[in-house]
Amino acid sequence: MLLIDHPAEECQISSVFLKKANDIQDVYSHYCAAHSEALQVLSKMKKNSTFMNTVIVSRIPQLEILKQQQCESNPACRGLKLLDYLIKPVQRLCKYTLLLREIERATPDAHPEIQDLKLALEKITSIVNKVNATAKESVNISSLISLEERLSDMPQVSPS
Repeated sequence: MLLIDHPAEECQISSVFLKKANDIQDVYSHYCAAHSEALQVLSKMKKNSTFMNTVIVSRIPQLEILKQQQCESNPACRGLKLLDYLIKPVQRLCKYTLLLREIERATPDAHPEIQDLKLALEKITSIVNKVNATAKESVNISSLISLEERLSDMPQVSPS
């Protein structure tokens, strides 16, 4: 179905962001909350290339491209590493705010969509703030768990 087949109000960028705001918040909250842990897992996997080569790639051959040297030289990866791709969604969320702000600035005050643009910008800004808070909380929890694990591995000191 073409955009021309939709009512005009469904084709307005502000309407799209307002309709999808809850989905955007849910998806990005989960992704960003797991992002730092995913980076840690990737780092561990890189250190253990046997694990990467035998366990993961042997089970999912399509992931052969994830091998560092092959990914960087593969034209489909555009010279980027997996690590570079993992940050893309995080960066994209911030770009939504910039995009809506620029559209709002370029939109005349008399335009019928201006109020919805302002509302969409407010909503996306709020989502970015909530997602950032969720991601920060996730990092803090991971840090506490890591600290607890290190403390539990320490020898017990008995009172004398």
